[in-house]
Amino acid sequence: MQIKKELILVFSILLIVLQVINLGVIFMLDGQTLGDFLTGDAASVGTTSICINHPPTVTAVSNQTANSGTAYSLQIIATDADSSDTLTYTDNTSIFDISSSGLISFTPVAGNVGEHTILITTNDNSGCANYQTNITFALNIDGSVVETPAVETPAASGGGGGGGGGGGGTAKVASFFVSEEITKVVLKQSKRLEKKILIRNDDKAGMRFEIINPLSNILTISPLEFYLNGGEEKEISFIFNILGNAVPNVYSGEIKIIGDTGAKVIQRRIIVVIEVESEEVLYDSSIDVAKKTINPGEILRTTISVFDLKRQAPSEVTLFYTISNMENRVILQGEETVNIEGQASFTKEFVFPENLPEGQYLISIKIPLGRSFATATELFSVELPVDSSALAGLATSISKRPSFVLAIPLMLVAIAIIGVLLFFVHKRNKNLRPGKTIVRLRTVVKPKTIVKRKTIIQKIFQTDNSGTKKKLSLLKEGYKKGYIKEETYKSTKAKLEKSMER
Repeated sequence: MQIKKELILVFSILLIVLQVINLGVIFMLDGQTLGDFLTGDAASVGTTSICINHPPTVTAVSNQTANSGTAYSLQIIATDADSSDTLTYTDNTSIFDISSSGLISFTPVAGNVGEHTILITTNDNSGCANYQTNITFALNIDGSVVETPAVETPAASGGGGGGGGGGGGTAKVASFFVSEEITKVVLKQSKRLEKKILIRNDDKAGMRFEIINPLSNILTISPLEFYLNGGEEKEISFIFNILGNAVPNVYSGEIKIIGDTGAKVIQRRIIVVIEVESEEVLYDSSIDVAKKTINPGEILRTTISVFDLKRQAPSEVTLFYTISNMENRVILQGEETVNIEGQASFTKEFVFPENLPEGQYLISIKIPLGRSFATATELFSVELPVDSSALAGLATSISKRPSFVLAIPLMLVAIAIIGVLLFFVHKRNKNLRPGKTIVRLRTVVKPKTIVKRKTIIQKIFQTDNSGTKKKLSLLKEGYKKGYIKEETYKSTKAKLEKSMER
C-alpha cells in the first residue's frame, strides 16, 4: 500500500514538471522570450532555454587617469532588462572597493602609483548561467598632484543605434553604431579635456551624418558633418572647455546624431553631463540615487555626502539642489544649509508631479563658498507604470500561437488527473484508521463470546440431576452455536455421560 501511494505521488510530480516545461516552451519558442513580446521584438530565432534571463548590460569604460593624493571617482553604469533582478559589483584590485551601487571612489596614495588593469564584474541574482558581465579598463595613477581627474560614465554601448528617430534606446539591428550613449565629465574651470567618440555605419548603403550640438559654449565637436560608406567608421573629437575659461556650473544636454541614407533618416542621441568646478575646492559632495528608474508621482530617495577637503573648523555649508530634464527645463529646485565637520551623510527625498513626462533626468548639487565651487550629479529615468493593456496584448499574442492551443488542453487534463489521484489517496487514508478497528474487537467480539460461554455452562450445572439428557442436549446446542469451546464441551459431556452410568 505504501509503495502504491509513493508511485502516485511521483506520477503527480512528474505531470507538474512536464507542464512547467510546456509553459517554458511557450515563452521560449523559436528563441523568443517574454521580454521580446513586451518590447515587440518577437522576430529573433535562437536556442531555447528553460532559465530565462538577460545578463546585465554594462557600460564600456575608457582608460582612466588618477593622481596620487587627489580624490578620484568613477560610476559604473549597468542596467538589467529583468527589472526584478538585483545587481551587485565586484573588482579585482586592492586599491579600492567598489560600492553596492557601482561607485568607485577613493584617494590614491603613493604606493598606488603605476598602471593597473581593472576588472569589474557585474552580477544579477537570477541564478541562470548568464548572470554576469565583465568589463576591463586601464587605470593609470600618476605620482604628481594635478587637476581633479575627469569622471567619465559612458552608457552601455554595443548593439548600435538607429530605429526611426529613437532616443537613447538601441534596436537589435542598428543602422549605425555610436560607442557611447552617456558621457559625463568633471574638470577644473581652467582645464580642457578631449575624448573620442566612434561612429560606424552598419548599413549597406552610404550615409551622410550631421551632429547637432546644443552645448557649443562648453563643448566643441569636430567634425559636425561627414559621410561614411557602408561598414566605414570615424572617430569624432569631443573637446570640453576648449578655451580653458569655463564658468563653474553644471552643463547638460543631448547631442543629436542624424544619419541620412537618402531612403531613410535615423537619429541617435548622446546624453552629456559636464561638471565644471573651481580651481580650489573646499567642500565636495556626492549623491547616490536609490532607484535609477521611478514612476511619475513617486518619491526619489537619495543619499547625499558632503566632505570637508581642507579639514577646516566646523562651518555651515549651503547646498543648492536642481532637478532638470535633458532640455534643461527645471522640474524641482531648492537649497539647504548643513553643519559640516569633516564629513556628513544624510538621506533626502524628492516628490515628483503625477504628470511628469517619461525620459532622462538629472539631479545636481552645487556648493558655492567664496571662490570655491563644487558639484555633484546623478542621472535617473522616469517611466510610466506597465499598462494593463500591454499585458492583455501579450495574452492575445500568446493565445494565437500553435503551442498555446496544445498546451491548454494538456494542462487541463493534467490538473484533472492529479485531482482524481489525490482524491483517492485521501479517501484511502481516511478509511484506514486502525484505532477504530481495535476498539470494536475489544468492546464487541471478545466480551460477547466470553459472557455467553459462561452463562451456558452455569445453566447446565444448575439443572437438576434427573434431567441429564436435557443437560447433554443443552451442552450440544451451545457447542454448535460456538458459545462453548471444544475442550470444555468434551470434558463436560464426559462428566454427564459418567453420571448417567451410575
